[in-house]
Amino acid sequence: MPNYNLLLEKISENKTPIQISTSKSTAPETTTFYNLIEEAKKNNQNVIFTFTPGPFKKNEPMPADWLMTPAAVGCTAQLTAFEKKLDQLNNTLVYAVNERPSEDHVGKDGILASKHLDNLPMISIAGTNFIKEFELPTITVNKQEYLSRFTLAITSKGEKTIFNFPKTRLDDPLDETKGNQHIEHIQNFLGEEALQENPVSHKKRKVMQ
Repeated sequence: MPNYNLLLEKISENKTPIQISTSKSTAPETTTFYNLIEEAKKNNQNVIFTFTPGPFKKNEPMPADWLMTPAAVGCTAQLTAFEKKLDQLNNTLVYAVNERPSEDHVGKDGILASKHLDNLPMISIAGTNFIKEFELPTITVNKQEYLSRFTLAITSKGEKTIFNFPKTRLDDPLDETKGNQHIEHIQNFLGEEALQENPVSHKKRKVMQ
C-alpha cells in the first residue's frame, strides 16, 4: 500500500520537468509539480491533481483486457466530471495527470480534443521515474503496470490530502455521477472558498498555445 504522506511531500517538492498541455496547445509547456504548487500558493489558490491510467487517443486500440479490468475503465468519465466542474471550483487550479506522451494530448485527434476536454490542462509524466520515485499506486492490465486513479488536493493554506475513487465493478463502472461525488468530497475538504458563487474561471490560467 502506498505511503500517501510520503507521496504528498515528494510531489510537492519535486522539480523534475513535466509537460503540460491544453486542447488549444500547439506545443506543451515545460514546468514542474513544485512550480505549479508554488504558483497556486503565491496566488492563494487551491490546486488539484487528478491522476488517471488513460484515456486513449481517438481510434487508438485499448490494451488487451482493459475493458475487463474495473480499475481501468472510466478515465473519460473521470476527466469529464472535472471538466464540467471547473467553473464551480472557485479559486482552484485543476490538472489531469497521466503517463501518455504530451504529443498524444494535443492536436485535433489528441486525447484532449477527442474527449472534449476543452479547458482541463493535462500533465504528461512520460519519461519520468515518478511511479517508483513517488511510490505512486498502480493497476495491472495484461501484465502491464499503469497509474492508478486518485486525486491529490492542496488547499490555499497548504493542507494536503489524497482522495481515492470508489471501487468499481464491470457491471458498475466509474461514471460521471461517481466522478461528481468524488469532486464533492474534494470541495468539502477545500472549504467554503471553493464553493463560493461567481467563481474565478479556470480558463484564466495561461498555458503555452
